[in-house]
Amino acid sequence: MVTQGVIVGGGGAVASQVLSASKKQFIVVTDRRVMFLPQTFLGGPGKNVIGELPRAEVTLAEAKIGMVSVLRLAFAQGEGVSLTFPLADKRNAQELADALSPGVIR
Repeated sequence: MVTQGVIVGGGGAVASQVLSASKKQFIVVTDRRVMFLPQTFLGGPGKNVIGELPRAEVTLAEAKIGMVSVLRLAFAQGEGVSLTFPLADKRNAQELADALSPGVIR
């Protein structure tokens, strides 16, 4: 679960604003792409994809794992986003950081 928005398919800052409208999101990382899904009212992932980027265009710029974990993602277009995870999602923050670390493709 994420409390910040992310960028849609190469759209830069405009796409960041569109995605930030949905504060809580799920991120799915595959070997080909990174997808962003909305959180449903009951807390699960929604069915519609808010945005996606090719996996090669998303890198982990910074990771601070702790009481409140913060991941900063960088995008090939020069934009980026900061993702905030509460303590309950510390494990998810670490797994996302590991999946997005340079040289790691799952």
